Order: sequence, then C-alpha cells, then structure tokens
Amino acid sequence: MVIRNLSESDQFIVVNSFILCDFAGSERMKHTDQMGKATVKETLNINASILTLNKCFGSLKADTQNVIRGNEHASVLPYRDSKLTMLFKKFLKGKGQLTMVANMSQEANLYYQTEQILKITSFAYKTRVEKKTKDNLAFRLPQVMPKRRFSTMVAHELKSSVSSRNVNFLHVASDRIHPEVLRLREENAKLVEDMRMKDLEQQKLLAQRDDLESSLKQRITQLEDYLNLQDENRSLYRDKYFELEESLEIVYCKTIIYAEEQRTTGLTNWG
Repeated sequence: MVIRNLSESDQFIVVNSFILCDFAGSERMKHTDQMGKATVKETLNINASILTLNKCFGSLKADTQNVIRGNEHASVLPYRDSKLTMLFKKFLKGKGQLTMVANMSQEANLYYQTEQILKITSFAYKTRVEKKTKDNLAFRLPQVMPKRRFSTMVAHELKSSVSSRNVNFLHVASDRIHPEVLRLREENAKLVEDMRMKDLEQQKLLAQRDDLESSLKQRITQLEDYLNLQDENRSLYRDKYFELEESLEIVYCKTIIYAEEQRTTGLTNWG
C-alpha cells in the first residue's frame, strides 16, 4: 500500500494499493502427491473462494445486462462469502483495476482443470463494471481521511476552501463561456427561424399543388363531358343523315315513277 500526495498545492491524499493473490492448489487432489489434511483444507478453501468470485462475476454481468435493458436495479454481490471476494471488494465495485492471469497445462490428463480455468477467465473477461466517481473533492475527503476530531476539522476547512475555489472557477468559466453561449443561442434562434420559414414555404407549395391538382381535375372532367357530348351529337347527326338519305331516295324513286307514268300516258293519247 502506497500513500502519496497528488501535488504540493493539493491538500488531500490518495491511497494506492496493490493486491496479489495466488490460486495455486486449486487442482484436483488425485492429481497431486500431497494428500495431507492441511492441504485438503487449503484446496477446499481456494475452490470455494474461486466459486464465490465466479458468482460475483455472474452478478456483475447480470447487472450489466439489466442496465442495457433499462433496468438500473443492481443485485447484491456475495462479497462476504469468502476472504478472496472481501479482499477484491473495492476492485469489483469499480474502484480499481482487476487482472486475472491463467496458467494452463498442455497435459491431456489435466483437460478438465484447463476447461474450468478457461470458463472462469472467459466469464471474468466478459464482465464489465461501471465506475462511479464523484468529481467534487469534498465528497472524497471523508473517505480518505481518518474520522478523528482534528481530521474532521481539517476536512470541514478543506471543504469550505474547495467550495470557494469551485465557485470562483465557475464564475470565471461562466464569464468565458457567456459570449459563446450567446452566439450559440443566436445561431439556434436563426436556425429555428429558418426552419419555420421553410415549413411555411413548404405548406404554401403544398397548398398551391393541391389547388393546381383540383383545377386540373376539374378541367379534365369538363373535357370528358365535352367529348361525351360531341360523341352524342355525332351519333345524332349520323342518324338524321341516314333518315334524310332514305327519304331522298324514296322521293327520287317516286319522281321517276311519276315521270314514267306521265310519259306513258302522253304516248297513249298521241296514238
């Protein structure tokens, strides 16, 4: 465990810790030459710890799937079921980096152990932990400092100083960002106005299109009515023409017959 200051100007400390755990002895007892009572107990404890760690990985993976589906309810991890998970508790909560190194054998008789190791490492590799941090230093001070009277007083003083520095920084940042915000607001208002004008123009074009379609449909209807009327008149004139032609033929025939009769009568009287 290493405790160090971030810089000379900062008034808080950060604790860095490095934890190394060896799982040697998790293999099957029948494949080892050591069959003592202590060895058997140690192997059982190691296997139970690995099983609990695997349960924690499963719970974290289920929580990740719930977050993807929109359910933010997190399950309780079984940290207290083994000393190993208690040791890795803060790393499993996303407060550090956890690395697993798997050592596998190429022996054929150790196939089952190799398969189990690959399953555990694959499960650990597919597990993702969302790291929850708080940027405000005042929230982190009570966690890194001991809860004593003097430390509590220092924490309150640092909290007030940090708050004042944050306020001053916010004022300076606000003064710098204010012109940019105004410019963005003006551009946004201009874009909104342009969109409104485009919508009005589009509505106007749609109204003109509807009027044009209505007038064209009306004109087409009128032309169809006119063509139908022309067809009816043409049929009527054709019928009248045929009737007139028949009547003329009848008159012509009667005239010829009458002329023949008159000629025949005149010749008879002359003789």
